Amino acid sequence: FGSFGEVDALVNNAGMGPRARADILDASEESFEELMRTNVQGPFFLTQGVSRRWMTSLAGCPLPGGRKVVFVTSISAETASVNRGDYCMSKAALSMAAKLWAARLAPEGIQSYEVRPGIMFTDMVTTAAFLRQVALNVPDSLVPGI
Repeated sequence: FGSFGEVDALVNNAGMGPRARADILDASEESFEELMRTNVQGPFFLTQGVSRRWMTSLAGCPLPGGRKVVFVTSISAETASVNRGDYCMSKAALSMAAKLWAARLAPEGIQSYEVRPGIMFTDMVTTAAFLRQVALNVPDSLVPGI
């Protein structure tokens, strides 16, 4: 923390998708491990370190309601996609981590939240095949003309 001062809120927003989409029958162990390290392990242990610091710190918090942890997961935590199963599993694990941290930190007065965005148009999802798959899953009543 040093020269950066105190941390009053932690937003766990780091995340990545598989470098190559693959059917779950073909997903590699390397890809699985990389996704779990980035999408689950990193946020889990960062939250652990920051939370320990908060619980032993005498410094006050300027935020209304006190310190906060936010986990940015994904709609993929609940949506099965066999062409990126490792990503879905990592976001489901992060979603559970958010629940566990909320239960653990609430007695300490630390608020914990999960934000579960839908599809965000980034490099991770802009392949033509993926966009076609998304379009096929959107009901006509929501977007006429698909």
